[in-house]
Amino acid sequence: MEKARRAVTACLAMAGILCLSGGPAGMAVKAAANLSLGSAETAAGAGASVPVSGSWDGLPAEPSALVLHAAWDADWMTLSGVSAGAALAGAGKAFDFEPHGKSVTVVIYGGKTALPQAELVCLNFQVNPAVAAGTSAVVRCTEANASDAAGNPVSLNAADGGIAVTRGPKPHSADYNGDWRISLSEVLRMVQLHNIRVFHCDASTEDGYAAGPGGQGCTPHDSDYNPRDWKVSLEELLRIIQFYNTPDGSYRRQTGTEDGYAPGAAR
Repeated sequence: MEKARRAVTACLAMAGILCLSGGPAGMAVKAAANLSLGSAETAAGAGASVPVSGSWDGLPAEPSALVLHAAWDADWMTLSGVSAGAALAGAGKAFDFEPHGKSVTVVIYGGKTALPQAELVCLNFQVNPAVAAGTSAVVRCTEANASDAAGNPVSLNAADGGIAVTRGPKPHSADYNGDWRISLSEVLRMVQLHNIRVFHCDASTEDGYAAGPGGQGCTPHDSDYNPRDWKVSLEELLRIIQFYNTPDGSYRRQTGTEDGYAPGAAR
């Protein structure tokens, strides 16, 4: 992360780039682009993804590298990771990130091709299960820097995003019928995800995921937690089997556990 950040920052500094928060007086602004942080609705105890998207139609020079700083004030949400948008890899770009408490720095870099006008990355959060429905928080873009392929500055107009908690606790991703019990068919689905080694987002399936590589811009599966790598390890599979082996297959939300859940019905 530090190597990538320094390389991009050095490029931006050499170009005399204008930051979102303001630059030296009299600096020439060669282009303008729009960067937006999206909004997400979620349930208490669930994950939520805030997409970061760009738009720069009609500009003479489009951004090819970006450094983003985002921050939030809420104590009830924790950054669980950053994932690439589906179009990012296709554009020959890579990314890295570094969290700092209630903020994160994201660096997008690689080659001289323009950044795609699409979802670049997603900021993924985990929401505390004890938070009340109706609670919301703003995710702010506190600073953003960009440059084009020639190292010239691209000024950015940024829009903040946020997360709204609209419902009570969300069932586990493996519990795709939402009855707070793990059935045999749901265990077998987890075995399938374990056996394929890697999976991706697919809203057309029973649980919102599908086998093989692909877009990973949605909220990661609840069983993908140690580490969060878009794979279901044997340890993560055994955790679901543990829920299934309770007398009625029940489980509940619980803070302080490795995955935010525990065997047995809610007490």
